[in-house]
Amino acid sequence: MEFSYAILQLDKDRIVEKGFRSLDAINREFGKVFLGDYTTAYIGLHEGKNEEIILEHLFHIFNVDRPTDFWGHSMSVSDVIELNNTKTNETKFYYCDSFGFKEIEFQLIN
Repeated sequence: MEFSYAILQLDKDRIVEKGFRSLDAINREFGKVFLGDYTTAYIGLHEGKNEEIILEHLFHIFNVDRPTDFWGHSMSVSDVIELNNTKTNETKFYYCDSFGFKEIEFQLIN
């Protein structure tokens, strides 16, 4: 299966307040993860059948083998990966947490 993906990173004005914090900490303090706090740092395509393996592979790519046109920081806690199954057009968002990824729903208003 083919997936399109986007690497979302916090806007520079939100990094100090919300950056590099676990999902539990964000939910306790702010209630939700807000889409408006993020900027798209990279868009690409990835082949795979298992979303968990794709997420781990993307984590590796954006920490070890970063594409030359990627302008963001190394992937870390508080980053979000948007995965879209190009066959079913189903989109899911995954928060890069202290350990692994957690599926989230974005709050659109902040």
